Amino acid sequence: MSLPQNQPVRDFAPGLPERARLIDELSHQRANPRRILPVINGKKVDTGTSSEMREPHAHARVLGTYASAGAAEADAAIKAATDARHDWAHTSPASRRAVFLRAAELLAGPFNAPLLA
Repeated sequence: MSLPQNQPVRDFAPGLPERARLIDELSHQRANPRRILPVINGKKVDTGTSSEMREPHAHARVLGTYASAGAAEADAAIKAATDARHDWAHTSPASRRAVFLRAAELLAGPFNAPLLA
């Protein structure tokens, strides 16, 4: 197994490609508001509630909405996690590692700009 390595530190100075990608993604998110739902046991759950997601540096801009989870959703999520615990505990270390490496690959790659924006 190789030693862990951090992602390179990115520079978002004017004129650099990282900055351009981030600006493009932020423009895309502004133009395409989203509704975010909690996912419990692999299924999206619409709780019927709605709160606005706003840009932290420009509070007047709404990027979308999200459904808030309450006690019932928390209980369902805890039950789903508890039910999955046995299978995860019997998953080989190599398979667990593969799951986390894939998640890291996605977060550092195609989902990086959306995550940062």
